[in-house]
Amino acid sequence: MKDFSKPTSFSSDPTLSTRTLPGTLSLTPLRLLLPRSRHLRGTTTKQMKGHAIFYLTTFSFLEIRGFLLPQNRLIITRNAYSTCTTVAATAATCPSSPSNSFIGSTLTDMQLAFEAVGKFFDRIEGVQFEQTSGGVNNVGMYVRFLDGRHYVMRIYNNGFDHARVHYEHTILQQLNKQVLSFQVPKALPTRADPSKTYAVLSNGADACIFETIPGNLPKLTCVREIGRASGELLEAIQNVDVSHLACPTAPYSHFYEVHHAVSRELFYREMNGADFDPIRESAIKAVAYIEDMEKKLELFEARNLPKCLLHADLHYDNVLVENGKVTGLLDFEFAAVDYRAMELAVCLSKYAGEPKAKKYFDDFIEGYMIHANLTDEEIEAVPTLVNLRILSNIAYFVGRKIAGEDDISCITTRLENYMTRVEWVYKNAELIVKKLKYEVKRHV
Repeated sequence: MKDFSKPTSFSSDPTLSTRTLPGTLSLTPLRLLLPRSRHLRGTTTKQMKGHAIFYLTTFSFLEIRGFLLPQNRLIITRNAYSTCTTVAATAATCPSSPSNSFIGSTLTDMQLAFEAVGKFFDRIEGVQFEQTSGGVNNVGMYVRFLDGRHYVMRIYNNGFDHARVHYEHTILQQLNKQVLSFQVPKALPTRADPSKTYAVLSNGADACIFETIPGNLPKLTCVREIGRASGELLEAIQNVDVSHLACPTAPYSHFYEVHHAVSRELFYREMNGADFDPIRESAIKAVAYIEDMEKKLELFEARNLPKCLLHADLHYDNVLVENGKVTGLLDFEFAAVDYRAMELAVCLSKYAGEPKAKKYFDDFIEGYMIHANLTDEEIEAVPTLVNLRILSNIAYFVGRKIAGEDDISCITTRLENYMTRVEWVYKNAELIVKKLKYEVKRHV
């Protein structure tokens, strides 16, 4: 086996600054501590999943330093406080991670994670990463240290939209100063500039690390409580001032501005393309509903409905609950100034089409209206706005496909479900309006 203790193709300089070799290969610095007494010879990858694995000629290592390469291989550049002179071979420091979808990046998610954590912590000995479940747009990972500290990392995959990240973090900083019945994400300051809570990585993407919030995803539980917390957030976010910043997210009524890569022409070209042939019936329905929505939106602009700052992407997959109570509202990346009634519409949209959808709508509205208020004109608009949210998802994911941020399956796998939800809302529009008017009167 090759001796990596004196690598011949890399500098033997022991400093741990990030290196880039000719071409696109980036070397991420890595520093690992190993217990002096731990016997590692013969340890298998299966037994040590998620940890560094080394086959050593002696076993007195306290510290190993090196660079993480593609496929998570480690090149040793320095072994300190050790009588060992030879590292016989190295195995993966963690399970292999596929290349991510960052445009122009050859780095894996795990390489970016190691780079990102170094932007926020001086020492990263023993750090471990685990991919989070859920999430569509960005890379999310749990970050765990040997001393028990744990955090949530986000690496943004938003087309390197730094203004969007800054807008989100400005809102979060102000919300964290308010007293709420739940938490919102609190980002750690960067090492380089403690006034900033996100850092730019070598591939151009932004990254941040949030404190953890206790709780689990509720899915179709705790609906009334989620409605109450959502109404509370709408009330609280009106005290946030981002008027000095340009809002990076277009209102939902600007249908073809939902993603920077999509336009009306490109959208219809994609919808009529061969990618949608396997689900052509659903694609035809979607186009018809969207054409009808375009006409309705022209009328909406003339109504002059109230507008304000919203979370604008608040649904049960962005909520944490524990013991029947909301503990956290998450993911403010798409916060925007939009129709006030749009916040409720977004919240309700995920429940549409479920077997007990009417009950979910009723429960959510009961909780939401404890804090919120709507005019009769806004109430009449809610069913249309629910469908606007659902249909805008189609344009958004088509945009991500055009931009190369996702493949077409990001929408083709969802389209039939979207049509089921849209049709349910159309059929139940009168009942939704009736329930909203009843709750408004009840809270006057």
